[in-house]
Parts: sequence; C-alpha cells; structure tokens
Amino acid sequence: MNNAEDKPIPRSELVDLREEIRAEMTAEIKREIKREIEGSSLKDSSEREGLISDNSDYVHSLPGHSDTLLIAAQNQKYSENTLVSASRRQEIMQLQKEDIERMIRDGIQRRLEEIGIGGSPANMVPVRREIEADTELEIEVIPIGHERSINEAVGTPPSPPPQQHQRTGILGKCLSMAGRLLGVGSDSPRKDINTGTLGMYAVAVAVHPSACTNHRARAWLTAVMFLFFVMMETFVFLMVSLESVSPICNSVDDCLPGTYCYIEKGIKLGTCRDCAYGQKPDDKICSAIFSSEMWEKRDYAIDADYNTLPLGKTFLDLDKNYDKYQCLASHHCSETDVDAPNYTNNHCDYIVQNTDKIDGATYIVIAFFSLLWSLSICEDFEESTIEEMVLDHYIKDSLSGPATIIRIALCIQKYFIPFYAIGSTIVLLITDPISAKSVILNLLAIGVLLEADNVIAVLFLNRQHEEIMEWAAGGVGDEVSIAARKSFFWTRVHGISCAVLLVIELSYIQNVKDCSDYFSSFIFGLYYFPPFVIFLWQFFVSVLCMRRNSPSIYKRMIEGLSELFFNLFVMSSQVFPSWIALTIRDDPFKNSSQFQSYYIWSIVCLLIFVGLLMLRRRCYRGAEMEQTEATDRSRMVRT
Repeated sequence: MNNAEDKPIPRSELVDLREEIRAEMTAEIKREIKREIEGSSLKDSSEREGLISDNSDYVHSLPGHSDTLLIAAQNQKYSENTLVSASRRQEIMQLQKEDIERMIRDGIQRRLEEIGIGGSPANMVPVRREIEADTELEIEVIPIGHERSINEAVGTPPSPPPQQHQRTGILGKCLSMAGRLLGVGSDSPRKDINTGTLGMYAVAVAVHPSACTNHRARAWLTAVMFLFFVMMETFVFLMVSLESVSPICNSVDDCLPGTYCYIEKGIKLGTCRDCAYGQKPDDKICSAIFSSEMWEKRDYAIDADYNTLPLGKTFLDLDKNYDKYQCLASHHCSETDVDAPNYTNNHCDYIVQNTDKIDGATYIVIAFFSLLWSLSICEDFEESTIEEMVLDHYIKDSLSGPATIIRIALCIQKYFIPFYAIGSTIVLLITDPISAKSVILNLLAIGVLLEADNVIAVLFLNRQHEEIMEWAAGGVGDEVSIAARKSFFWTRVHGISCAVLLVIELSYIQNVKDCSDYFSSFIFGLYYFPPFVIFLWQFFVSVLCMRRNSPSIYKRMIEGLSELFFNLFVMSSQVFPSWIALTIRDDPFKNSSQFQSYYIWSIVCLLIFVGLLMLRRRCYRGAEMEQTEATDRSRMVRT
C-alpha cells in the first residue's frame, strides 16, 4: 500500500491543492494555446486574436472537478463571424486537443507524485468518449491500476451513479407486467402517435385547416377512398369465405363430399349445396335417360363428371337436360353423403371428415400460430384506436362529412375486420384436409390480408404525406398520448380473444349439420354477433361509469346513445359487401328478405344517430363552440 494510504492528507490541503493545480494548468494551457495559434499558418492578426480570446474564455470556465476536465476545443462563435476555412478550423482544433491532453496528463501527474500519490505516466490513460459532431469535445483522464481515485485525493464527492429502475420480488415483477399490459409509465411500448398508415393520412387530411377552405374536394376524396379501401378489404374476406364454403362448380361432382352442384334457370353459374336440399328423381325417368341396365349399375357405369353433363354457362341447356341433371345429382349424393338417401341424421360430411383428422398435436400447432396470427389484429386495432383518438381530438361529434366517413372506416377496421379474418381462417382450414402445413399456410395468407393497409401506405405515401401525418400527430395533447399508450392493454385483449375464439370455433365446428346454412348461420353470426356484444358492452360501461347528480349526466347519456346507434348503423351497413359478392356470383340468395331488413335497419339507425347528434349540439353548443374556436385558432397558428 502507498504512503498516502498510511498518512491521510487533510481535506483542506487537498482542496487548496486542487485549486493550485487548476490555476497552474490554466495558465500553462493558455500559454501553450497562444503559442500554437501564433505559430500557425493564420496570417490575419484579427483571426489569431479572436481564437486566443475565445480559448481564454473557455479555459476560465474549466470545472472544479479534478476527475474529469472538460476542455472546449470548438470555436463555434468566432468561426461563424469569420472567414476561417473548415480545414483550417479542423487543424487548429487538432492542435488544441493534443496540447490540452498533454498538459492535463503532465500537470496532474507531476502534482500527484509530489504528494506521494499516483503511478507512472504510462498508467495515465486518456479515454475519449464518442460524441456527436455538434457537441463539445470531452477528454477524461483516468489513472489505471491505482487503488484510490482522484475524487478521494482532492476531496470531491463522486458523481451519483445513473438511476436504475430495479424491481425485486414478486410484487415488482407483477407491477412491471401490469405496466407493460396497461401501457403506462416507462413500460409503455407506444411512444409515437403517428401510425404512418392509410388511416392516419386520411385523418390528417380531414382535420387540416385547408379541408374547410380550399381543399374540401381533397378531404372528401381521401375519406371516400379510405372507406372504399376498407370495404374492399371486407369484400375480399367475404369472397374468401364464400368461395371456400359455397364454391362455384361446372359439373355435378365438382363439389366437396356431401354437396352437389346446384343450378336453376336464371343462374349462370352453379354453386355447391348440401345434398339434403336435392330432389330425388323417379327411377323410371332415370332408367329412360341412361337405359335400365346402366342405371341399375350406375355405381360404376355412370360418372357425374363434366364430360357426362357440363354445367357451365356455355354448354348447359336446362330445358333439355334438367331431368338428366337431377339423376346425376342424386347419384352423386348417394355416393358421397353418409346420410343419403333419407337424411335423417344430417351433418356436413366434409367438415366431419376434416375435423376427425385433428389430434392434440394439431391443436397445439393451431393455438401457437393463432397467437402469432393475432399480432396483425392487435396492430390494426391499436392503429385504428389511435387514429380515432386523433380524429376526435380535432373534430369532436361534428357533422363533418369527411370525418364521419373516416369514422365509419375506422369502426369497420376495429370491430369487423378481425372477425372477418377469423371466419375466413376457419373456412380455409375446414374445407381442406387439416395438417400442420395447411394451418401455417392459411394463417399466413390471412395475415397478409390484414397487413394490406400498411402495404398500401408504404407503396403510395411519400415524404409530403408523412409531414401531414406528423402535423396531425404533433397537435394532440398529452391526454391523447396517454390514452393511446393505455390502449395497449385492450388491443392485446382484443387480439388474443380473437385467437382464443378461433380455436374454440374449430373445436365446435363439427356440430354444424348443414353445409349450406352453415355459411349463413355460423359464419354470419361470427361476423356480426361479437361486434354487437362489444357495442352493447361499451354502452353499458359508459352508463355505469356516470356519476349521479352530475351536471353532464344527460350529455354523456346522449353521447353513449349516439355512439351505440352509430356503431349499429355501421354493423347493418356491412351487409352491403355481402350483397355485392352474391350479386357478382349471381347467387340465388342475393334477393333474400334478410338483406332488405338490414337495409331498413341501417337507415333507422342512421336517422337516430343524426337526431341524437343534433340534439346534443343544440343543448350543449355554447360551451363547445368556444372550445372549438380556441382549438381552431391554435391550429391555424401552428399551421
């Protein structure tokens, strides 16, 4: 151990020593800098005097801590007011840096050796920190291999270590997990309000001040295009489900087991239906068409394929071949449907055959990939929630046309597209033999469709569009940012619930007894029943959270009712893509009375929503107009 350890130096002497070291080093550094600048290649005396003066000011501002001496080697102020070239400034800075480093090392080492502390100069290693170009140069001298630090020698207390969030025990872990789930505090994963999606761009255009002046057409066009894109996404999901459950066929046997190709007059393309809906023809008629001997041996003598009777719109003539078509359909159903010919114990044959192949390992694969598949749903729900918050921040309960259209599109994205994805995934899985390979491919295919809005945004939105979105996201208050971070928990609940619902529906799908009504009852129920439950839950929660005798209780009641009927209007309007899909396919169910009732219900919900909104504006317009005018003024100032 060194002598300094045996005979401690009094603190007062160390403080005086520190000041003496700093004063002597300051004088020496000033002389060295002056000599180096005067000896440089600068010819202008004013330039040399300016650099010397600036460096003298920087040297006088040296900190009092001897463990870290920060030397400002940049001459930014003087360089901005002179014509010194960049290369010359870099040369001077390099000279200053080397001299300062040498003077610090020699001065500190000499004084420490006089009091019996420190090692050889070789152990004094200058350590450089990585710094940015616009920051001050930092040089730190650290003695290596010595038991006592310079802080202890000069009596300066060490700087406190960086604060770390340390959670110990079960309680700390639970709090950390709760913070991550709720999206609050330092555990929040959401830092940026700008989602960068097509929806955020539509919101930014609709809330921009120019949307009310000279860019109204742009705001309307953007809102309509965004709604059209969302409706197109729902149409694609519907077509995936429809084509999987009720595919188009052009021959009697061009269908899954237990179904046959159904066709009638006025329909151009046939669709597969359950054999229970088929008509059993008279054997005498069939014997006359195929001959008695061939009809008796029809199990191996007659094929209900395309060559025997093409059902395409080019070759089919039902006036001449309708009896033959019925005979072939009856023959096909008797071969493929287990319930034929009486159909007393109905069930969908291809669903039963495919679900019987699912074992425990397959369910584990489905559950695992469903959890990964739910990530896209979580992201869509979170982005739509944030975009809706930004829209409400600028335009609250207004009758703005573009804003209302965007609200409809965001509502579809949040509450309907996830369940469309569930239904499409189920029908893709059960209409083919279920295996690990088919599970992976089908879930990945649906995941690609869920990412369609992000893909379109990357393809078509440029830097100018990004600036508009940054403007809209930057104008929201802290309350919106905090609410967006807190939505993290509910988005994960929504996504994971969809994955759980997918597994549950697959486990109970074999209870469906009809391959035709299966789509209308089971799939349509999956599309609309969960959103309906969510809307009712939101309304009842908003009512239960109202404080009694509150002056705004009636206002909040009107808000809850208007939100409920708006969501019901969006839900009832979702039958329009279904009707379009059935019309394109020329399906016989396109004129069903069920669609007409949905149209009437959507009009009723829309009228109620508009009436509640007008009532709210009439009763509470005064205070809101003042707040809106203040918001508009601040937006114009920012713009």
